[in-house]
Amino acid sequence: MKLNLIANIFGNTGYNIHSYNLAKALIAEGIDLGIESSRPQNWQQSELAEQLQKNYHYEPTIMIATPEWWDLSAGDRLPFFGPFGVFEGTKIPYGWKLRAQKEHINVIFVPSEHTKQSFINAGITKRIEIIPHGVNLKIFNTEVPKADFPQLKEGYFKFLFVGGWKDGVNDRKGLDILLRAFCAEFKPEEKVQLICKLNMAYQSPENVLYNIDLLQLPKNRPEIIMLLNDGPEKELAKIYRSCDCFVMPSKAEAFCMPCLEALACGLSVIATNYGGQTDYLPKEGLINISGMTRATGEFQIYAETEWAIPDQAHLQQLMRNAFEGKIKPNPEIAKNYTWNNSAKKLVKILEEFV
Repeated sequence: MKLNLIANIFGNTGYNIHSYNLAKALIAEGIDLGIESSRPQNWQQSELAEQLQKNYHYEPTIMIATPEWWDLSAGDRLPFFGPFGVFEGTKIPYGWKLRAQKEHINVIFVPSEHTKQSFINAGITKRIEIIPHGVNLKIFNTEVPKADFPQLKEGYFKFLFVGGWKDGVNDRKGLDILLRAFCAEFKPEEKVQLICKLNMAYQSPENVLYNIDLLQLPKNRPEIIMLLNDGPEKELAKIYRSCDCFVMPSKAEAFCMPCLEALACGLSVIATNYGGQTDYLPKEGLINISGMTRATGEFQIYAETEWAIPDQAHLQQLMRNAFEGKIKPNPEIAKNYTWNNSAKKLVKILEEFV
């Protein structure tokens, strides 16, 4: 089967990681893939360079991009056009709804039941199919060596956060909630650390430190380590393996790939009981929500949606439970959510049309 992919496969954003890994998995499934993507100067060194040179513009096409791009040079793409939609809140914006209902769209692919519902809540009547994001088990697994950072103390229980936080207290990822919970729950003399690995594709180090200063966290607290440099996935896997419990108190998620990566690396996981991660995470690690609030992200996208408010007291209780060994890791879950499995599900649907 010939297939065209419109997506940006270069970079460190969630869209980039999704696009790159799904492309590789589709090729592994025997798909003859062409890729339309922006190209950095060294694109010829990419292992997908061959696919980037194929002109498959009039073959069945899938797109991984926000809906404002879905009708851009896509109306003539026959016999199939299927974009991927990713959204975190209760309802997609009106502008996205207009594009999602366009006649040339055959199927809308989403990563979770949560995102599917956000399209339905906006009145979308198109066929919607769930194709979960995945994890590369060759990179993220329990055999990965630990990171060599002198700040990571031997014998200490280590909590880990991975994600962006460009908007501080208004950010969807909720790092401020985690920082406050950590400082409130644990005493300085307890053998515990919080490691925050920030995705710098979304912010500058100065912006991160400024937003942390605004929180006015107590000075007498257990150690908090901020890692503010990006690196390859293999280095990120080592950071996961160096920690004990992954914590993501976000206000909304479409899927949350870091939760899945942490599971694969053998960490226990604590995350909000709202969003795509609830499709696969064990219930004993899910944070209660205390209510819903108007989304505070980019106005053009989030003006019509709400996010959840993670309950800080329950988060503290779950962190204490993890510290005491009452929340167990379950790396077996990740084996059901590989990129190859995602590609297989996608190909099965495409075969109905092609």
